Parts: sequence; structure tokens; C-alpha cells
Amino acid sequence: MKMIRELKGYKSASGNYITIADQKRSIAEMKKSDAEAKKERELEEKRKQELDIAKYLQEKKEIKKAIEENENHVIQCKNFIKYCGEFFNNYNQYLIGRDIANNDRYQIEADLYNNKITINQIKEVYNKAKIMIENIDSYIYINDLIAI
Repeated sequence: MKMIRELKGYKSASGNYITIADQKRSIAEMKKSDAEAKKERELEEKRKQELDIAKYLQEKKEIKKAIEENENHVIQCKNFIKYCGEFFNNYNQYLIGRDIANNDRYQIEADLYNNKITINQIKEVYNKAKIMIENIDSYIYINDLIAI
């Protein structure tokens, strides 16, 4: 009966002798480094997801804020039109107020060009609009018309 000798190592392609213990150690190190790399990838992926979620929530807040600001502007414009109807005796001033509330600068320019309204009327209504409507300058730009 022949005894089978246990293999204690082998010769690699580079010519180095590699023992079974060296091979097991290198396999264990490889598994350990793979596990660490996997943990790092998972952490990085988790950080990326958290960042994406934070960006999404921030965008959602900004959109909600913009919608609320727009709704607030519309309400203020409606109230300004009511104010114009009640307190301006001249119908042209009411029309100027309506055009300002509707952000219709071109109609105001056309009426001014056709001598239907005066610059003083525009100034008076625009000054009232500045008081009643927040950030009116970001919606309609009339300062250059008034400066004429």
C-alpha cells in the first residue's frame, strides 16, 4: 500500500515556491480586503443616497416656497385691483392699476404712447402698488417709464 504524501506547496509560474499556508493566508487577506472594499462601497452608496435625498428635499422646499410666494403675489394683486376700483376716481388710474397687477407693461406703454394716460398717473398708481404689493419690481419694471 502506497502512502499518499500530503502536498506542502507548489511552484508558481514565476518560479517561487508557495506553501499551502502562504496560499491560505493570501486568500484570507484577499477576502478581508474584498470585505473592506465592499463596506466602503456600501458606505459611499449610502452617503450618495443621503445626499440625493437631501437635494430632493431642498428642491421640494424651494418649489413649495416659490409656489407660496406666487400665490401671495396673486392675492396681493387681486387686493390691489379691488383697492383701485374703490379708491381711484379716474377710470384710467384703475386701468393702470389693473395692468400693473397683471404685469402688463406693454399695455401701459401703449396707452402712454397713445396719450391715453399720463406719466403722473402712472407714478401715482405705481407708488400705491409698491406699498400694497411686495417685490413688485421683480414682476414688472416700470422705473424707466416713470423716469421719462
